[in-house]
Formats: sequence, C-alpha cells, structure tokens
Amino acid sequence: MSDLTDLRTRLVNQFLDPNNLVLNADQLDEAIRSALEALCHQLGEHLTLAGLDLAIETTLDEFELAIVLSGAAAFASEFLVRHRLSHFSTNLSADAALLQWSGNLRRQFECQLESLRLDELQQTEELTYAPWEWDEQSDWEADDWTSPGSSA
Repeated sequence: MSDLTDLRTRLVNQFLDPNNLVLNADQLDEAIRSALEALCHQLGEHLTLAGLDLAIETTLDEFELAIVLSGAAAFASEFLVRHRLSHFSTNLSADAALLQWSGNLRRQFECQLESLRLDELQQTEELTYAPWEWDEQSDWEADDWTSPGSSA
C-alpha cells in the first residue's frame, strides 16, 4: 500500500526534480493534501493517506491513489504557475505554455473525479435522488378555462 513518501517520490519523478529544487517537500505535501481533499469531497467520505496529517493507515484503493497523484500533479503545477507569474519574466511563451500545461492537468484531474462519480452512481443500489411528491390539485372546473382571445 502506498503512503505519503511513495506519492512524494512519484511526484518528484514526474517533475524531474530529484533534489527538490523546484518543489520542496512541504509544497508536494500541500499538493497531495489538496488532491486528497478534492477526492474526499467528491466521494463524500473521509479518506486517509499514511504519513499525511498524522494518518497511520492508507484508506485509498489503487484507483483512488492514481487520482490523488494526478490531482497532486495538477495542484503542484498550479503552485508553479502562481510562483512564476508573481515574478517578472521575459519569457512570456514559456509562461503561457506552463499555464496551459497546468490547465490541462487540472482538467484531467476533474475528468477523473467525474468518472469516479459516475462509477459510484452506476454501482449504487440506493436512490441517487430524493423522491418528489406530486401534489396535483384537481379542484378546477373545465368551464373555468377559456381559450385565448375569448371573453368569459
């Protein structure tokens, strides 16, 4: 079962940053935390990752871990964009590319969350909506209605 250290290592490998020069451990943890919070919000349940926020065990399955990793990459890239755009840069095309890349990662994460939501809806045996009581009033008279243009 994966824990915080495993996800951190995978993120470092994805960003080609083995020495944590671009993203430090605290920033990686925050990205993982943000992705986990989004997943918990989507599922409506509390999930934990061993090592994150003093959690002892991981309650995520492998599919959910992959979603958290994808979301963490999206959040980490957003952190990079925010940092980069808060400073003067002469390389506007690189900034635009980073912004687009970050947006693509975010859309990928949101699509995975939506896919998970749809899977949950298909697998549930409970009603996914509240029944609506139809209260139809049948105390009207047919003569009370007039056609448009006619006078009563």
